[in-house]
Amino acid sequence: MVDVSAVSTTVGSSLIFIFYASVLALLSVFIRQRYFSPISSVPGPSLGTVGTFFQVWEICRGRINHTLSQLHREHGSFVRISYNEVSVCHPDAIQILAAPIWKAPFYKPFAIPTSSYNNLMSERDPKRYGRMRTNVASAFALTNIIKSESVLDEVITLFERRLDEFSQRRKPLEFGKWLHFLTYDLLGEIMFSNRFGFLDEGRDVGGSIGNNFYQSLYLSYAFYIQWLHAILLGNPILRWIEFQPNTHTFNTATKSIKKRMADTMPRMDMMEQFLVQHEKKPDNFTAINLTASVTMTLGAGGGTMGAVLDAFFYFLLKANPYHLQRLREEIDNAQLSTVVSFAEAQQLPYLQCVTILSVNPWLIHRNSDCFGQDADTYNPDRWLADKPAVQRMEKYLISFGLGYNSCPGRSVANIELSKITATLIRDFDFRLADPDAEWKYHQLFVTSQYESSVFVERRTG
Repeated sequence: MVDVSAVSTTVGSSLIFIFYASVLALLSVFIRQRYFSPISSVPGPSLGTVGTFFQVWEICRGRINHTLSQLHREHGSFVRISYNEVSVCHPDAIQILAAPIWKAPFYKPFAIPTSSYNNLMSERDPKRYGRMRTNVASAFALTNIIKSESVLDEVITLFERRLDEFSQRRKPLEFGKWLHFLTYDLLGEIMFSNRFGFLDEGRDVGGSIGNNFYQSLYLSYAFYIQWLHAILLGNPILRWIEFQPNTHTFNTATKSIKKRMADTMPRMDMMEQFLVQHEKKPDNFTAINLTASVTMTLGAGGGTMGAVLDAFFYFLLKANPYHLQRLREEIDNAQLSTVVSFAEAQQLPYLQCVTILSVNPWLIHRNSDCFGQDADTYNPDRWLADKPAVQRMEKYLISFGLGYNSCPGRSVANIELSKITATLIRDFDFRLADPDAEWKYHQLFVTSQYESSVFVERRTG
């Protein structure tokens, strides 16, 4: 007969032993990471010495960049923020970005929906990255994007008609939301010769923009807890049973590809360039590579440009009115097309000064050693300094990255930003619905703003 009490005692003792052994093991790991790591001497927050708790906590708070800025002011150029990571905010750090070195594992979750769909964001090997970049280079080239300028003008004209409607109502509009509608529809034309319908319907079609925020939120955690990502949304089994909430962008990409391939009279848009490259080198640029490239561009292109434009107008309206007045005088005194062309916008020097700092890697672009003592202040006039000073600052301007790993969509961003800002500033008066309110945002991989309401009125004369 089994002695139940003896068995229970043995099991209980075993569980207690396992518990204390686990605690001891974790404690030994934490002690080793904090006190015996090669980077133990680097200063930083206590939470940043073990695991990735610091990054995860700051993502929860939505203030990671602000916290890093404060830590660098306290500790200097080097701050330890995890068991194996040091945050560097020093002018010489730019040279690291230019070097063809492996990217950190941080970027792996950018492969959506699974690691099979590797792309320029997720690829870590500089050699493989170079081959991938070559395959999509023609699609992202300025000479190709500029061919779509006339249809981009049509989208911007539609956006202005929507602004006229709000102007007549004399009620504030959620400007940031509508700027996202604009940039997503522009991206649809650039990629597929077909806008997605955000401006036509005046809503977030298919929940794409909302989904993009939650996907960014999820990825911001996945970057630091990759073992959990491998079990959850990075799990190929979940892809096989079609249970992956993060596949919205991927599904949009595949549907858009099918619709675009059915077009018997295609324009030489981005998708056409991808298809030509696939036909030329089907083994080197496979169907999976093509789909991964489209998914990456959709995920990165619409939301980021919407955030850039939102920031542009917020700071221009919130800052000293001198900046807006000077910009408007420059635009009013120029002979411009109905929708300002990219070539015309490039000839507006103050416009380029105002737009050049709309988006920036938070720490380097707020480093006084790189951009002067007012680096943390909105001051586009810094770019009107003498030529040597401007050239020095340009070395540290990494809005689109640097070197081999720089953003391939830079031409798309420059065209959209130049045309939209010049045209809207010329045609409309904007004022913040609440001039005293600070904007609200959540800092993830990309800073997401919300509740940026403005009044808009068509300018006359």
